[in-house]
Amino acid sequence: GDERFASRWFEVATYAKPVYQIDVTPDREALFAGETVTFRVRATFFEGTPVPDMQLNYRIGGDTGSVITDANGEAVIVYTPPKQPESWGWWESWLTLYVSGGEPEIGEVTAERTVRLFSRDVMQRAETMVVGDQVTVTVQINRVVLDQLLAGKGTDATGPAVAGQPVTFTLFERNWIPVEEGEYYDFIEKVVRPRYRHVPEQREIRRETVQTDGEGRAAFRFTFDPEGEYEVRYRVQDSRGLWLQGNAWVFGSWYGYDTNWGWPQLTPADDQRYRVPVGEPVEYVF
Repeated sequence: GDERFASRWFEVATYAKPVYQIDVTPDREALFAGETVTFRVRATFFEGTPVPDMQLNYRIGGDTGSVITDANGEAVIVYTPPKQPESWGWWESWLTLYVSGGEPEIGEVTAERTVRLFSRDVMQRAETMVVGDQVTVTVQINRVVLDQLLAGKGTDATGPAVAGQPVTFTLFERNWIPVEEGEYYDFIEKVVRPRYRHVPEQREIRRETVQTDGEGRAAFRFTFDPEGEYEVRYRVQDSRGLWLQGNAWVFGSWYGYDTNWGWPQLTPADDQRYRVPVGEPVEYVF
């Protein structure tokens, strides 16, 4: 019929097979920031003969450059990811080398290769437990071990727990301060009322350093207001003196937003009634 239910665009073009290919091989599958990885790039025709004197452009991290293949169609790209003094949240990422080459008359050929990059030689995992008004934030510290990754025998870099490792915890309380920014008309009461926006105000409450136990766990405890909002930040140094930090949030049942948004609203009369049969009326309150 004439009714359209779905559509999809596609492009028709002539496909030209590249006249050569690029292979990229790293000398290691994983590394720490500050260490060096070497990529061997090889350009060959499909029958296997090398492509000499070919300019290959590359991009890795924030760097770009180019290399020229030798008589064997090979070139080497060396890169050292920088060490950052502070790392927030995650200790692992991916480092990818992008390579492209080709002349306009033969088309562009591309290749890429990824290795695992670890910014720190320790890893952290945190869990939060709330019982009544008591909060416990526990951080687990383990060593990062690359032996299995480098040997091609596994993908897990989790090493042994780190005992006696100082972990610094800082507790912040966040409040939402109303700031008047205009007015609105209350259609129910037929009056003009001030309109507010809420900006966060953060206050440091406590700072404490806890050493990990024999299982690599450090626990930080505090009493919280069920109407408050709290952030616990934690920092730990690896063996090279580089900081790894993270955070955990604890929210009470109410933490500072004004429920009067400045316009009429419809709310269900029974807020515990989640499912209704088709055709059955639902009561709302204005």
